[in-house]
Amino acid sequence: MHRELAAAAKAGGPPAPSLSTLPRAVARDVLAGDRAGLAGGERARRAYDVFLQRPGTHRNAVWEADHVEVPVEVDAAGRLVRPWVTWFVDVGTNAVCGTAVTPGSTSRESILAALRAAVAMEAPYGPPGGLPGQVRVDRARTSCPRRWPAWWRGSPSPSGRCRGTPRT
Repeated sequence: MHRELAAAAKAGGPPAPSLSTLPRAVARDVLAGDRAGLAGGERARRAYDVFLQRPGTHRNAVWEADHVEVPVEVDAAGRLVRPWVTWFVDVGTNAVCGTAVTPGSTSRESILAALRAAVAMEAPYGPPGGLPGQVRVDRARTSCPRRWPAWWRGSPSPSGRCRGTPRT
């Protein structure tokens, strides 16, 4: 890396850091998981990942809900749009209990559709599902409580503490 930075500096780029500064900068600015991934591959990087690293619990004790904009464009009524997916995941089993795909931004209707699919256990929805003991919602802008139904906003769920800042 230092050789490449020095060559770029010779070609008119920004000045290269010293050879002793570079490892300190990498240790300071590159996440430990990314460094592990560079040294030992994807399996080593995942040891630092928080995804699916929740404490073990029983089925339907806790669900997590989220929205994501899918990075593809689809034709919806003659317009190219990026769809959004809303889902509920059972933390105890990592099963996706319910989803809803909408051709545009999420809404209360899409949340209720995903929730209905999550709690329903008859065909075509089950077998994951039922009633959760608790639902956790990330506090990103897309999951602010104003989008959730009024009866949910009054619950003791963490979704009532939305600050409009994405989780990291």
